[in-house]
Amino acid sequence: MIKDLCSIVYGILLLYFINFIFYYIIINNNNNNNNYNNNNNNNNNNNNNNNNNNNNNNNNNNNNNNNNNNNNNNNNNNNNNNNNNNNNNNNNNNNNNNNNNNNNNNNNNNNNNNNNNNNNNNNNNNNNNNNNNNNNNNNNNNNNNNNNNNNNNI
Repeated sequence: MIKDLCSIVYGILLLYFINFIFYYIIINNNNNNNNYNNNNNNNNNNNNNNNNNNNNNNNNNNNNNNNNNNNNNNNNNNNNNNNNNNNNNNNNNNNNNNNNNNNNNNNNNNNNNNNNNNNNNNNNNNNNNNNNNNNNNNNNNNNNNNNNNNNNNI
């Protein structure tokens, strides 16, 4: 009777021990594995999210850099256009100045020619006057000579 009772108690204890192994070791191990896998999945998801965020940031930075480069290129083009316009304006001003100088030179030459012509005319007039004076003097001399001759003849 006691032997049977011990066997029953031993059987119950054995069942409790098997139950402990099954529930606390096997199931707990499964839970641990599941937690580990879940943690790994979460870490992978976090890494993927971080990578996506990094990629997005890099794309944004690249876009910003491209925009900045485009703005710089536009500014450079505008500056070049302004410089070209300034150069054209300077060239036009220089051409105008050259034309004005040429006109002034032509006017000066014309004035000089006119002055020379006037001087020549004055010289000619003076020569003519001198010739006329000489002629008059000669005539007067001739008249005087004639008068003297006539007086002598009387």
